[in-house]
Amino acid sequence: MAVSDSDELGDDTIAEKGEADGAEDGVLKDEVPWTKDRLCSDVIETPSLAAQLRDAPEELGHLLRFLSRRIAGDEEAEAVAHETEAWITKHLGADYPWPGNVRELEQCVRNVMVRGEYRPPRAAARGVREELAGAILAGSMTADEMLRRYCTLVFAQTGTYQETARRLGIDRRTVKEKVDRTLLEHLTGGVRSPSM
Repeated sequence: MAVSDSDELGDDTIAEKGEADGAEDGVLKDEVPWTKDRLCSDVIETPSLAAQLRDAPEELGHLLRFLSRRIAGDEEAEAVAHETEAWITKHLGADYPWPGNVRELEQCVRNVMVRGEYRPPRAAARGVREELAGAILAGSMTADEMLRRYCTLVFAQTGTYQETARRLGIDRRTVKEKVDRTLLEHLTGGVRSPSM
């Protein structure tokens, strides 16, 4: 829409012309690529640190160097990052879930720098069921381990080999062979099943 010199000084302002042309609040729709009804309509989901590292394992080194620079300064950053990465590889492994995301990784860098080790939040704080679900999602168990843990979990709910076998569609002798007594104690709080 062209504006002449007379329009600038007269009562017929650009905003008024815009409203007549279908603009809101004096802003022409052609000038703005979005409208009010589309603001904040997109949900942005940030993947967890564990998911990011699963997709691009080399990012661990980049993140460690970045965090080490912030924590230890430029001179020490490379050595701190290298020491932390070696500690993580040896003690936590590539499939560590990083429940605290980048903040936990930063704490890990600080701890390794100061103490030479990192003590992650206790696994016991999470329930046994959550640990099993996490291990399944991470793909960190063998098929036999998964069957053993799953049989134990279902047995803890049913209390009998026969009902567990029926639910899982396997032979009750297989259930009896696969139930993990130690895991069962954690699941049941030490209360033994009548069928054991």
